[in-house]
Amino acid sequence: GETLLVFSVHEQSCDSNYNGFTYVNTMNAEATARFIELTHDRYAQECVSRLGRSIPGIFTDEPHRGALMDPFGEGDISARQAPWTDDLPERFREAFGYDITDHLPDIFLQPEGRAVSPVKWNFVELLMRLFLERFAAPYADWCRRHGIKVTGHVLHEDSLAAQTSMCGSVMRYYEHMDVPGIDLLTEGNRAYWVAKQLQSAAAQLGRTRLLSELYGCTG
Repeated sequence: GETLLVFSVHEQSCDSNYNGFTYVNTMNAEATARFIELTHDRYAQECVSRLGRSIPGIFTDEPHRGALMDPFGEGDISARQAPWTDDLPERFREAFGYDITDHLPDIFLQPEGRAVSPVKWNFVELLMRLFLERFAAPYADWCRRHGIKVTGHVLHEDSLAAQTSMCGSVMRYYEHMDVPGIDLLTEGNRAYWVAKQLQSAAAQLGRTRLLSELYGCTG
């Protein structure tokens, strides 16, 4: 009459979408530093006199912190997966004062029928903080040190649920962008609130320019 729950940590399967590897762990500061070294540092070497002049900014397309119970992940386990990084339990304890590994069922299930759980909120909040601290902020810092503006958009702004599943609160990510942007896919997308969300964040941050990628997947 009992059910055994088993939790394990594993790497995403390699995929041709990521050149035969996996998506980068954007909640790992060393991974972000290595990414910048392989890409942006090379741009700086080759285009040093053009940065901030004929190259006024750099566009980043769809960074995210990993799928949270979302079919963006790996087949039939998608609904039972959550982003993870090596020091997440330690950071969680520092932030919220208890051990997340003692409460993993609260993330995936509804213990005693509770649809709302402070554990769920704490977990998603920490994912957001790690994504911002370890990817968004160092990425923006590099760009600003080299005189170029940060623009682009994060993955799946289409609704608050979609944002939460892949990024968390995208408005908090906009704080790290000089020209914050969104993506509106197809010719029939009526997600007006996405543009208003961007406009609101830009007004709060004093950003004078916004960007939208349009008509992707139109056919």
